[in-house]
Amino acid sequence: MKMKKSILALLLALVLVLSLTACGEKLEKKVVGTWSTDLDMTEVFSASFGELGMDPSSLPSEKIFVSLLVTFNEDKTCTLTAEVDVESFNAYMVSLTEAMVEMMYQIGESSGLDRETFDEAFASQYNMSVKEYVDTMLGSIDAEQLLDDMEDTEGTWKVENDKIIITDKDSDDQSVLRFEGDNLILEEAEDLDEEFAEYGLALPWTFTKK
Repeated sequence: MKMKKSILALLLALVLVLSLTACGEKLEKKVVGTWSTDLDMTEVFSASFGELGMDPSSLPSEKIFVSLLVTFNEDKTCTLTAEVDVESFNAYMVSLTEAMVEMMYQIGESSGLDRETFDEAFASQYNMSVKEYVDTMLGSIDAEQLLDDMEDTEGTWKVENDKIIITDKDSDDQSVLRFEGDNLILEEAEDLDEEFAEYGLALPWTFTKK
Protein backbone atom coordinates (compact mmCIF):
# COMPACT_ATOMS: atom_id res chain seq x y z
CA MET A 1 0.00 0.00 0.00
CA LYS A 2 2.83 2.38 0.93
CA MET A 3 4.54 1.63 -2.41
CA LYS A 4 1.38 2.51 -4.32
CA LYS A 5 1.12 5.82 -2.44
CA SER A 6 4.78 6.57 -3.13
CA ILE A 7 4.35 5.86 -6.84
CA LEU A 8 1.20 8.02 -6.93
CA ALA A 9 3.00 10.88 -5.17
CA LEU A 10 5.90 10.60 -7.61
CA LEU A 11 3.53 10.68 -10.60
CA LEU A 12 1.71 13.74 -9.22
CA ALA A 13 5.03 15.51 -8.66
CA LEU A 14 6.11 14.67 -12.20
CA VAL A 15 2.85 16.00 -13.65
CA LEU A 16 3.30 19.22 -11.65
CA VAL A 17 6.87 19.72 -12.87
CA LEU A 18 5.88 19.11 -16.48
CA SER A 19 2.94 21.51 -16.23
CA LEU A 20 5.12 24.23 -14.73
CA THR A 21 7.73 23.73 -17.45
CA ALA A 22 5.08 23.95 -20.16
CA CYS A 23 3.66 27.08 -18.54
CA GLY A 24 7.12 28.68 -18.46
CA GLU A 25 7.78 27.83 -22.11
CA LYS A 26 4.40 29.30 -23.10
CA LEU A 27 5.20 32.51 -21.21
CA GLU A 28 8.65 32.74 -22.81
CA LYS A 29 7.14 32.57 -26.28
CA LYS A 30 4.73 35.33 -25.31
CA VAL A 31 7.57 37.52 -24.07
CA VAL A 32 9.77 37.33 -27.20
CA GLY A 33 9.49 40.51 -29.26
CA THR A 34 9.70 44.27 -28.77
CA TRP A 35 7.76 46.10 -26.07
CA SER A 36 7.48 49.87 -25.62
CA THR A 37 6.34 52.53 -23.18
CA ASP A 38 6.14 56.31 -23.57
CA LEU A 39 7.52 58.49 -20.78
CA ASP A 40 6.53 62.13 -20.32
CA MET A 41 9.90 63.89 -19.97
CA THR A 42 8.47 67.42 -19.83
CA GLU A 43 9.28 67.97 -16.15
CA VAL A 44 12.86 66.84 -16.74
CA PHE A 45 13.30 69.42 -19.51
CA SER A 46 11.53 72.12 -17.52
CA ALA A 47 13.83 71.51 -14.55
CA SER A 48 16.88 71.89 -16.81
CA PHE A 49 15.67 75.20 -18.22
CA GLY A 50 14.69 76.32 -14.72
CA GLU A 51 18.34 75.92 -13.73
CA LEU A 52 19.17 78.46 -16.44
CA GLY A 53 17.02 81.00 -14.62
CA MET A 54 13.83 80.66 -16.66
CA ASP A 55 10.54 81.15 -14.86
CA PRO A 56 8.84 77.69 -14.76
CA SER A 57 5.46 79.36 -15.39
CA SER A 58 6.77 80.74 -18.70
CA LEU A 59 7.79 77.35 -20.05
CA PRO A 60 5.72 75.62 -22.76
CA SER A 61 2.69 73.51 -21.91
CA GLU A 62 3.55 71.09 -24.73
CA LYS A 63 4.74 67.65 -23.70
CA ILE A 64 7.96 65.90 -24.67
CA PHE A 65 7.85 62.11 -24.82
CA VAL A 66 10.61 59.53 -24.91
CA SER A 67 9.83 55.94 -25.90
CA LEU A 68 11.63 53.12 -24.12
CA LEU A 69 11.86 49.93 -26.19
CA VAL A 70 12.75 46.55 -24.73
CA THR A 71 13.48 43.74 -27.18
CA PHE A 72 13.44 40.18 -25.85
CA ASN A 73 15.26 37.70 -28.10
CA GLU A 74 14.74 33.95 -28.28
CA ASP A 75 18.34 33.34 -27.17
CA LYS A 76 17.45 34.99 -23.81
CA THR A 77 19.33 38.21 -24.56
CA CYS A 78 17.56 41.57 -24.50
CA THR A 79 18.20 45.20 -25.40
CA LEU A 80 16.81 48.47 -24.01
CA THR A 81 16.81 51.51 -26.30
CA ALA A 82 15.36 55.02 -26.02
CA GLU A 83 13.87 57.18 -28.77
CA VAL A 84 12.76 60.80 -28.58
CA ASP A 85 9.36 61.57 -30.09
CA VAL A 86 10.56 64.11 -32.66
CA GLU A 87 7.13 65.67 -33.26
CA SER A 88 6.51 66.44 -29.58
CA PHE A 89 10.11 67.66 -29.19
CA ASN A 90 9.83 70.09 -32.11
CA ALA A 91 6.51 71.45 -30.84
CA TYR A 92 8.06 72.07 -27.43
CA MET A 93 11.09 73.85 -28.90
CA VAL A 94 8.91 76.14 -31.03
CA SER A 95 6.96 77.21 -27.95
CA LEU A 96 10.17 77.54 -25.96
CA THR A 97 11.40 80.25 -28.35
CA GLU A 98 8.93 82.82 -27.01
CA ALA A 99 9.86 82.03 -23.42
CA MET A 100 13.58 82.42 -24.09
CA VAL A 101 13.11 85.70 -25.97
CA GLU A 102 11.15 87.02 -23.02
CA MET A 103 13.86 85.89 -20.62
CA MET A 104 16.53 87.79 -22.58
CA TYR A 105 14.43 90.95 -22.54
CA GLN A 106 14.06 90.60 -18.80
CA ILE A 107 17.82 90.32 -18.46
CA GLY A 108 18.13 93.56 -20.42
CA GLU A 109 15.49 95.27 -18.28
CA SER A 110 17.30 94.21 -15.12
CA SER A 111 20.30 96.15 -16.49
CA GLY A 112 18.15 99.23 -17.06
CA LEU A 113 17.57 98.77 -20.81
CA ASP A 114 14.11 99.05 -22.30
CA ARG A 115 13.26 96.61 -25.09
CA GLU A 116 13.90 99.00 -27.95
CA THR A 117 17.32 99.93 -26.60
CA PHE A 118 18.11 96.29 -25.91
CA ASP A 119 17.14 95.35 -29.48
CA GLU A 120 19.44 98.01 -30.90
CA ALA A 121 22.37 97.03 -28.69
CA PHE A 122 21.86 93.35 -29.42
CA ALA A 123 21.65 93.84 -33.18
CA SER A 124 24.75 96.01 -33.11
CA GLN A 125 26.76 93.34 -31.30
CA TYR A 126 25.44 90.15 -32.91
CA ASN A 127 24.15 91.39 -36.29
CA MET A 128 20.80 89.75 -35.63
CA SER A 129 17.67 90.29 -33.61
CA VAL A 130 16.99 88.66 -30.26
CA LYS A 131 14.42 86.37 -31.94
CA GLU A 132 16.89 85.35 -34.66
CA TYR A 133 19.54 84.64 -32.03
CA VAL A 134 17.19 82.39 -30.04
CA ASP A 135 16.02 80.63 -33.21
CA THR A 136 19.64 79.93 -34.16
CA MET A 137 20.53 78.67 -30.69
CA LEU A 138 17.52 76.38 -30.33
CA GLY A 139 17.73 75.29 -33.95
CA SER A 140 21.13 73.77 -33.22
CA ILE A 141 19.57 71.35 -30.75
CA ASP A 142 18.56 68.11 -32.42
CA ALA A 143 16.11 65.68 -30.83
CA GLU A 144 18.41 62.72 -31.41
CA GLN A 145 21.34 64.48 -29.71
CA LEU A 146 19.48 64.45 -26.41
CA LEU A 147 20.04 60.72 -26.09
CA ASP A 148 23.60 60.58 -27.45
CA ASP A 149 24.94 59.84 -23.97
CA MET A 150 22.37 57.12 -23.39
CA GLU A 151 23.76 53.97 -24.96
CA ASP A 152 21.65 50.89 -25.58
CA THR A 153 21.54 48.64 -22.53
CA GLU A 154 22.08 44.93 -23.09
CA GLY A 155 21.30 42.05 -20.79
CA THR A 156 19.73 38.64 -20.38
CA TRP A 157 16.26 37.58 -19.34
CA LYS A 158 14.50 34.58 -17.85
CA VAL A 159 11.07 33.56 -16.60
CA GLU A 160 10.96 32.95 -12.87
CA ASN A 161 7.79 32.43 -10.84
CA ASP A 162 5.66 33.80 -13.68
CA LYS A 163 7.74 36.99 -13.82
CA ILE A 164 10.39 38.16 -16.26
CA ILE A 165 13.76 38.91 -14.68
CA ILE A 166 16.15 41.10 -16.67
CA THR A 167 19.82 41.17 -15.67
CA ASP A 168 22.01 44.00 -16.95
CA LYS A 169 25.11 42.69 -18.73
CA ASP A 170 27.48 45.32 -17.33
CA SER A 171 26.23 45.90 -13.79
CA ASP A 172 24.25 42.74 -12.92
CA ASP A 173 21.40 45.02 -11.78
CA GLN A 174 18.03 43.33 -12.15
CA SER A 175 14.60 44.51 -13.23
CA VAL A 176 11.35 42.63 -12.69
CA LEU A 177 8.35 42.66 -15.01
CA ARG A 178 5.05 40.84 -14.81
CA PHE A 179 2.18 40.23 -17.19
CA GLU A 180 -1.08 42.07 -16.66
CA GLY A 181 -3.46 41.20 -19.45
CA ASP A 182 -1.62 41.91 -22.68
CA ASN A 183 0.81 44.33 -21.02
CA LEU A 184 4.15 43.97 -19.30
CA ILE A 185 4.46 45.93 -16.06
CA LEU A 186 7.92 47.02 -14.90
CA GLU A 187 7.56 47.04 -11.14
CA GLU A 188 11.17 46.81 -9.94
CA ALA A 189 14.41 48.23 -11.37
CA GLU A 190 17.60 48.34 -9.32
CA ASP A 191 19.37 50.79 -11.64
CA LEU A 192 16.51 53.28 -11.93
CA ASP A 193 17.67 56.73 -10.82
CA GLU A 194 15.68 57.91 -7.81
CA GLU A 195 15.48 61.35 -9.42
CA PHE A 196 13.09 59.92 -11.99
CA ALA A 197 10.44 59.66 -9.28
CA GLU A 198 10.78 63.39 -8.59
CA TYR A 199 9.66 64.09 -12.15
CA GLY A 200 6.57 61.90 -12.08
CA LEU A 201 8.36 58.91 -13.61
CA ALA A 202 8.13 56.53 -10.68
CA LEU A 203 7.39 52.86 -11.32
CA PRO A 204 5.37 50.96 -12.36
CA TRP A 205 5.73 51.49 -16.11
CA THR A 206 3.42 49.74 -18.58
CA PHE A 207 4.87 48.24 -21.77
CA THR A 208 2.81 47.12 -24.74
CA LYS A 209 3.97 44.82 -27.52
CA LYS A 210 4.72 46.44 -30.88
